[in-house]
Amino acid sequence: MPSLFDTATNASLDAGHRVFVNYESFFFAGDAERRRFLDEPTRWCGWLTDPVTMARFLPDRNAPTTERDGRIFYFASDSTEAAFAAHPDSFAAPHTTMIAMRSPTPMAR
Repeated sequence: MPSLFDTATNASLDAGHRVFVNYESFFFAGDAERRRFLDEPTRWCGWLTDPVTMARFLPDRNAPTTERDGRIFYFASDSTEAAFAAHPDSFAAPHTTMIAMRSPTPMAR
């Protein structure tokens, strides 16, 4: 896969160089890199979380998509896109739950 950016240039943590795709944030070194990403987000984004089912999937350029509040959303199927469209406020922000960790087991020596 070709590189999206010049690896000698660091990304900028400037909100103007950020793109939200589903629940992921992508930061870019500059406007040119950001525009290149936005031309083909599925080429660069990798695995995403479907906002309805919370299942991980790898979108392609034909994946159902919509935009809401400046955020791009891709869906694993047409049915999850339809569920999102019916109740977007229910899915636009991630719903996360903390999972309790077990106490670590001491390592044997």
